[in-house]
Amino acid sequence: SVQVLMPYGDRLAPLARWWCQLWGESLGKRGLGSTPLAAAGAGDQHSQLQLWLAGARRHMITVIAPIAPSGPNDGLPLPSSGLARLGWLEGGSLGALFAAECEATCESLAAAGVPLRRLVLERLDARAMGALFAHFMIETLLVAGAIGVCPFGQPAVEGGKRRAREKLAAARHPPAAGGP
Repeated sequence: SVQVLMPYGDRLAPLARWWCQLWGESLGKRGLGSTPLAAAGAGDQHSQLQLWLAGARRHMITVIAPIAPSGPNDGLPLPSSGLARLGWLEGGSLGALFAAECEATCESLAAAGVPLRRLVLERLDARAMGALFAHFMIETLLVAGAIGVCPFGQPAVEGGKRRAREKLAAARHPPAAGGP
């Protein structure tokens, strides 16, 4: 009942927020649909992973990951001193750390039987982004067809929009003194 989109990389965060809007307003109709949740790896893996692994079984996780770094020097280097307690980080890079976090999270989810899919990007450019947007739009249309809802329009939201317009109009034209 909860669909999680968790990209690894700050540049993909807007995609996850866009997807939440697309999924929610396209499929949340007639008591159907599932709740979209944007998560940010590696930060949200620490705040949400416990729930996904040992909580109620209602999450499907989609991880979007850049291709793994080619070596320890790929990406911003981590400090080479002051990591005595964290020797496994010494001489590595931030890119290698994030790749290891992503891989370990995916392995943990799979081992626990949590529904998981992983989309791996060879590069993050306009072509890859276009492919991701197209993928999620087509997927949403297919799910809409499968559950029998029209993915176009947002009738439940219209009432709130109408009320907001009425409140703005009333604020511009308050009732005269002594009036109703």
